[in-house]
Amino acid sequence: MKFWKRALCLGLGALLAASALPVTAGALSEEDLTAPSAVLMEASTGKVLFEKNSHEVRACASITKVMTLLLVMEAIDQGRMSLTDTITASEHASSMGGSDIWLEPGETMSADDMVKATVVASANDAAVALAEHLEGTEEAFVQKMNQRAAELGMKDTVFKNCNGLDEEGHVTSAYDVALMSRELIKHEKIFDYTTIWMDTLREGKTQIVNTNKLLKSYNGITGLKTGTTGGAGSCITATAQRDGLSLIGVVLGIASARAYYVAMAPFKYQSIWEMIAIRDGGLAIYGGIIGGFLFGGLACKWRKVPVLPMFDLAAMGFLIGQGCGRWGNFFNQEAFGCNTTLPWGMYSQATHDYLTSSVVTVPKGVTIDPNLPVHPTFLYESIWCFVGLFLLVRYLKKRRFAGDIALRYLIWYGAGRFWIEALRTDSLLLVPSIGLRVSQLVAGVAVVGGVIAEILLTRKFRDKPLMVELPLNSENRARMKKLDGPTTFAGTDAALPASASRAEFVEKTAAWNETVKEGLERREHPEKNEKNPE
Repeated sequence: MKFWKRALCLGLGALLAASALPVTAGALSEEDLTAPSAVLMEASTGKVLFEKNSHEVRACASITKVMTLLLVMEAIDQGRMSLTDTITASEHASSMGGSDIWLEPGETMSADDMVKATVVASANDAAVALAEHLEGTEEAFVQKMNQRAAELGMKDTVFKNCNGLDEEGHVTSAYDVALMSRELIKHEKIFDYTTIWMDTLREGKTQIVNTNKLLKSYNGITGLKTGTTGGAGSCITATAQRDGLSLIGVVLGIASARAYYVAMAPFKYQSIWEMIAIRDGGLAIYGGIIGGFLFGGLACKWRKVPVLPMFDLAAMGFLIGQGCGRWGNFFNQEAFGCNTTLPWGMYSQATHDYLTSSVVTVPKGVTIDPNLPVHPTFLYESIWCFVGLFLLVRYLKKRRFAGDIALRYLIWYGAGRFWIEALRTDSLLLVPSIGLRVSQLVAGVAVVGGVIAEILLTRKFRDKPLMVELPLNSENRARMKKLDGPTTFAGTDAALPASASRAEFVEKTAAWNETVKEGLERREHPEKNEKNPE
């Protein structure tokens, strides 16, 4: 559970449970929150029940949209706008990044749907389209936002845009967020949108799921808005009502920072302990591979073991582990793809529940029906890994240089992961308009880099057969460690071509170790050599 969920459940729950008693600030202490800024306000009176650095000026991400929605609701009440109005998306509105509904320039949509997209999906493009519809330009609308903020006594706030994307000088405070949230919920129509869990746009073609997960877990929650950016962290303004008591809880700037997985999901973790809490999930395979090669290489250097041959061996192990590990996804009914009509498509209550209760990441224009079968992408990856293992085993004796197997592993796995990720519904989108995901970018880099390295190194070692050093047995290694200075041995060659047969390798290894044993005995007992000169 995200920190802001815990924090708000704690604060709202404690106070709502005590609604029959006089409301006091003592129900919650600053020590209960590690977020840098928070406030809890009674909605009807505006009384602050709890605060922590409530006037600290901070970025607030999509919490900004509370003011955007307030101006929209006021315009509707004033008759300057209707929910039935048709809104046309401009080039500027369509260019917004972050969370959006992928509006095309010139695309039309009702104001009702634009508001729904802004509230439920936190659509940046929809927010800008609403702003331009009301005031002609986003800049003019932002002026109205700042004017209204001043009227509400929001002294810590300066708006630079209407959607909350990071911008220098775009700031507010937890207290100010509570003020504008209090004003917004006076327009009860907003609850028709803030309490939506899942809905569709474009006549059912685009599915949207509410970013406020408290709707599924907190009794009495009525809204309001979440937001996350790199500059603001994770933020929420939540409204709840129970037994006639209405509260507004605001938490801003939750700290975050598990290597690859944590980096791909910033602002999700509040402490170092949450970052390393792998029992909660969140182990990205790319991070494991990168870490395995990096620290495995360092360990090889430390133990004086050849690095590249060890990488070749590790690559084979990775394919076995990945091929078997993906079946854990089967038992958990996770890591599946979009809808399919193929005979091996899978369906379960778990897939249905996920698709109806989680934010599904799909390319622009793609819709997901939770009642239909989905691609078993974990099965595809498992099969891909085992096929790759089979091919690499067949290629083993043909490898041309140390590290050849590791490079071919990167190429094979990256190529498979690239097309499999395109089917997924749960990985991070990098370019939503074309469906490019972060994992696909990493996979593409692995493939391209691996191919280039493979070509260059193959040319370099074209006329040089790969030689594999013969290993020493444990007895000889132990005896050599006790000797001072380098030791050389004449006789049987200490290396064989990688293409040699296993029988030849075993025979030559035995002979080599016998040669080493004899040499060590001469080195350890030189007196015998003097008595029995050759």
